[in-house]
Amino acid sequence: MKEFFEITCPVNSEDIKMFMDVVNLGIDGHLEAFTKSIFETKLVDGFVRHILKFHRDELHILLRRLRELDTEQSQQWAEDIQRYAYPKYGRIVFLQGEEAQEAFDELMCNWEDAIIYLKQWDQGEYHDIHDEPAAGTADKVVQDGEYILTYNTALDYIGLEIEIYDD
Repeated sequence: MKEFFEITCPVNSEDIKMFMDVVNLGIDGHLEAFTKSIFETKLVDGFVRHILKFHRDELHILLRRLRELDTEQSQQWAEDIQRYAYPKYGRIVFLQGEEAQEAFDELMCNWEDAIIYLKQWDQGEYHDIHDEPAAGTADKVVQDGEYILTYNTALDYIGLEIEIYDD
């Protein structure tokens, strides 16, 4: 997950009014507030926009407060944020031993080549889906866009996963 989850809203929109209500609650009954998030107003493509950058450590506050508002608008936003801020991870391929050798050869050149090599197994269907990347504590992990390369040369395996966002 990225450090910030960004939402851009036009000035005076119903969405920005709702988000500002949520943000302006300050410290709530759970003794939580937005202390790492960044809120700014900028000119974007000739229009004034509010840019709300919610820090990943504070998304749970945003989601709880939106659900507590209990309006159709806040519930829809909470669902959308939950869906896109917290992706699932689908395994594309996992190779070990001799099967992994060609992928390791590519990795010795650079990790981008290893990802390109492993993408040949990406058929768009993911059956092994989980909430976190399937990396062990001793694994090396490289993320390139939506792809996550995981490998461990000592244990002789390499794998590729993809972030999946519910649509």
